[in-house]
Amino acid sequence: MVGLDNAGKTTILYKWKTGEVYKTVPTIGFNVETIYHKGVAVTIWDINGQGEFYKLWDQYIDNDSPGVIFVLNSAEINPDLIAKSSKALHQFMNSEALKESVVLIMANKSDLSGARSKDEVVEKWKLKELKHPWRIQCTSAATEDGLEESLDWLADQLTQKQASSGYLC
Repeated sequence: MVGLDNAGKTTILYKWKTGEVYKTVPTIGFNVETIYHKGVAVTIWDINGQGEFYKLWDQYIDNDSPGVIFVLNSAEINPDLIAKSSKALHQFMNSEALKESVVLIMANKSDLSGARSKDEVVEKWKLKELKHPWRIQCTSAATEDGLEESLDWLADQLTQKQASSGYLC
C-alpha cells in the first residue's frame, strides 16, 4: 500500500485489521499486517509516503507481488501536492515489477468537503494515461465508505489470480 503522506494509508490498514479508526502518526519505514477477508490472507505493507520516499516504493515490490494499493487524498486542494501525487503514481505504475500485479487506486477522504468525485480524480491524476490496468474506488477511512468494497475487489482479484496460477488449495 503506497501513496503520499497524509493520504490515509495507515488509517485504512488498521481499520481493516481491527475495525477501529486510530489516530495515527506519520509512518517511519513501513507497517506490515495480514488481513483475512473472504477466505484470503492479504498481507499489506503500508509504506512511508513522506518526502521523496516515493522514489523507493518499487524497491518493496517484486514480480511476485500479486496486488498493489495506491491511496490518494481526493480532498487535496494544493495543486502542487496533487501534481506530486500524480507524478508518484505514474512513476510507480511504470515500474516493471508491477507488470503482473492488480492495482487498486483508493481515492480516500471522500467524506471531506471538496473531495473529488471518481471522474474528477481520474482527470486530475491523469489516470487514463496509465498503461497498466487499474481500478478506482472512492473511500473514507473515517466513515468506512468504500473500504469493504475495496477489500472485496482485492480479495476477489487475488483469488482469481491464484486460481489461474494453479496454486489455489
